Amino acid sequence: MQTNLDTYSYHARHVGNGDGYLAPMIKTRDGGFLVVGTRRAPGKYRVGASRPVVAKLDASGAMQWERDYKASGFLDYEGASAAELADGYVVYILSYVHPARGSVTRLLRLDQSGRKVWDTRLRGEGQAHTPFPQNVRLTGGVLAMDGHIYKDSSETAYGWKGTVDLDGKVLSDEIGGPNPYK
Repeated sequence: MQTNLDTYSYHARHVGNGDGYLAPMIKTRDGGFLVVGTRRAPGKYRVGASRPVVAKLDASGAMQWERDYKASGFLDYEGASAAELADGYVVYILSYVHPARGSVTRLLRLDQSGRKVWDTRLRGEGQAHTPFPQNVRLTGGVLAMDGHIYKDSSETAYGWKGTVDLDGKVLSDEIGGPNPYK
């Protein structure tokens, strides 16, 4: 409530997990919280009015800092989830080239005060050949993702897996397997 952010419902089930899955709200080592979400203008939906926001709260819930992470080339956003690192945070943001398309995955590494260390974008522009991670997990010093991808305009989903290291380098981007939703 302090942040007034809409949180990403698909990752809400990971809040409080101990398995490394990124979540929209995490408890930080200092006893505070990091909240990742989306701020939208009140009223009817308007293209370009959303912002992906990360807010850091102290243990009493008071705001320590808040930053938005809009990027050139995108019209809309959903702030999705995060995990804490020893020296900051890694954040998952869904960024939309056009609101009628799917999202482009952006992974950001932030320092403890919310300044960007790096901003890595997965391939695609929200259509065919764009990976759509459903789960993002910090494990063994890498971000492991799984989800789906469309190879063409037929909208037949195929399984997809990828990994990104903590320096922002894409290590793997693999299409394989049948539709993960059947």
